[in-house]
Amino acid sequence: MAKDVFISYSSANAHEANAVCGAIESTGISCWIAPRDIVPGADWSESIIAAINHCRVLLLILTEEANASPQVKREVERAVHKNIPVLAFRLSNFDLSPALEYFISSSHWFDATSMPLQTHYHALCHAIQEAIHPAPPAAPDSEPNEPEVAPSEPSLPPSDLPGNLPTLMTSFVGRETETAQALSLLEEGARLLTL
Repeated sequence: MAKDVFISYSSANAHEANAVCGAIESTGISCWIAPRDIVPGADWSESIIAAINHCRVLLLILTEEANASPQVKREVERAVHKNIPVLAFRLSNFDLSPALEYFISSSHWFDATSMPLQTHYHALCHAIQEAIHPAPPAAPDSEPNEPEVAPSEPSLPPSDLPGNLPTLMTSFVGRETETAQALSLLEEGARLLTL
């Protein structure tokens, strides 16, 4: 079953990751977190890939240990590759590895370096809700009584081409010779013509 949030973390930060997971789930947002959500006997890597592919947001519990973890890097890279929003929840101050900095440079960040950690949960859950259910783009300001009018197209004669192709919407300007050759090939029985 697909979950809203995939939680990526280093196993050294399992306690913090599980606490964050519990706080998020208490708001009604579903989370996927290993090892809890890996079915016994299932392949771990396949389970993780499937969970990332079906989540709506990847939450990175960002610590020095996560920064050094090749597994965390692969999870974040997969989310970025699949255009899944990444939220970074940073628990301590440190310099990012170049690889992780590359992948999360455009992510939304939360600095939770001040304790207690619980003081940051509300803002984090709000940001996750916004990532899961983004607000529709604002409509451009327009006059209420003036309907938008599409630009008019010049009327073109219906196509004389045989077959069930739709009516030509534009002319084939400046290619009279090529048009004649294409029509000749079609009339001679060509089954496929690439233009």
